[in-house]
Amino acid sequence: MKLAIHVSREFDWYLFACWIALLFIGLIVVFSATHPDTGGWSTTARFHLLYIGVGIAVGVFAYFTPLTRVYDIAYILWLGCFLLLAGVELFGKLGMGAVRWIEIAGVRFQPSELMKLGVIIALARWLGDRAGHAAQPVTLLGVFTIAILPMMLVAAQPDLATSTIFLAPAMTLLIWSGYPLSGMLAFAVPFVAMIVSMHPIFVIIILVVGGLAIRFSGGSIKTIAMSLMGGGIVSWLTPWIWQTKLHEYQRNRILTFLNPDNDPLGKGYQSIQSKIAVGSGGFTGKGFLGGTQTQLDFLPIQHTDFVFSVLAEEWGFLGSLLLLLVLGVLFWRLWGQAYRAKNRNGGLLLAGIAGLWVYQIFVNVAMTLGLMPVAGI
Repeated sequence: MKLAIHVSREFDWYLFACWIALLFIGLIVVFSATHPDTGGWSTTARFHLLYIGVGIAVGVFAYFTPLTRVYDIAYILWLGCFLLLAGVELFGKLGMGAVRWIEIAGVRFQPSELMKLGVIIALARWLGDRAGHAAQPVTLLGVFTIAILPMMLVAAQPDLATSTIFLAPAMTLLIWSGYPLSGMLAFAVPFVAMIVSMHPIFVIIILVVGGLAIRFSGGSIKTIAMSLMGGGIVSWLTPWIWQTKLHEYQRNRILTFLNPDNDPLGKGYQSIQSKIAVGSGGFTGKGFLGGTQTQLDFLPIQHTDFVFSVLAEEWGFLGSLLLLLVLGVLFWRLWGQAYRAKNRNGGLLLAGIAGLWVYQIFVNVAMTLGLMPVAGI
């Protein structure tokens, strides 16, 4: 009876309903994306059903696990995930042209996925123990050490898209911890300068506008100077990195994003087929198992990277909107729970998870719509 009362009072039923809805939607879409010509369940769909069962079991276990036990070993968890990630260099398995997987006891997995959770837990512990000191250099150094080290390892696999993910919870938790707007703008200026680095006049404009924005948001002269210096260095290094450090496939992804029609049957194929699938779904979609791009296998990697394109083709604009509404409610409840959490660490954990998911979903959906370069997220 005590357990029932505890669940009814503390359990977020809206969050739970979103979770169940997403599991159901995901299973249907994966089933359709991997539906064999002979009918029935594909091996991929069967495994997906197994993953749902494992996920529910882990979720129940996590719900009844005190957060204090997690935070007591937060840094150990981070270190364990980091060592697994480093192990990719030594024991990694080749897949999709990159070494991102390792195999233990016959089970193959990506350590970068575990590292995401390790980073969030470690950041929640680090910032939770330094309430009110988010802007101190020591705090910032710890935040970027926790996030940047795994980012560098993942980028070396190479997996440039996944490597950027670790910045999402770092930025989210800094904002949640009260890091000033001027500081966030100071980090943004070098990033934008990197994007426009091929055009010197644009770099100058960004540096001038960025410096003024930092000043008007309350930033110090020192903050402005460091941001502008960082922007100048990054804009100078970016062309060199483009020519000497980026892999050819990474440069091709960016160039193809800018103009996929230059190579419609080659490097632009994925983006073009995805946009055809999304657009052909129309307002109400072609119906379950009715998507021609999906069922005729024109759509590449359709049960993972381009799974949103499958949903958009078969469920149309209404189905896509329904999915985004469910995700929106999920984020709303997560963020609300973060503010209502009984302890600071718990709130940081929820905020970090919300930030991670928002970034991943934004990148994936934008990629399928041709608004961002193709990335395996």
